Amino acid sequence: MHGTKVRMNRTQKVLLKLEKEMHARLSRRITSLGYEPDEVLAVLPPRNQSTYARLLVFLEYEELNKDYPFSAITELQYACSWYPTVVIRYLHYLLDDVGVPPIEELELYRKLILELHPEQIAEVTALERRWKSCLTN
Repeated sequence: MHGTKVRMNRTQKVLLKLEKEMHARLSRRITSLGYEPDEVLAVLPPRNQSTYARLLVFLEYEELNKDYPFSAITELQYACSWYPTVVIRYLHYLLDDVGVPPIEELELYRKLILELHPEQIAEVTALERRWKSCLTN
């Protein structure tokens, strides 16, 4: 029993260390782009898998466009084009944990995702049904 407790404590310490290192890396990455880490991490908390994936997509886009501030493609278009499943999971997170944004916003996501990824129609339709049912409740 004592050996198990010692191993659990070591594992917790390693996990805490890894979490601090990840947070430091994210903070450096966010700061290098000119944003405040606390503000960005408040909007996209890395504790949630969906928001963490969405944060990584956002950072990737910002790093790609760091030298080209007047890009012809927006971050939303980039995310929906290259990472539609990340965006769909993030929208489910918004629906479940944050609240329901306006339906017009969902229509924009639907258009952007289905333009290049028509195979995502079932996922987008299911999300849209959930979204609309939450609006009526």
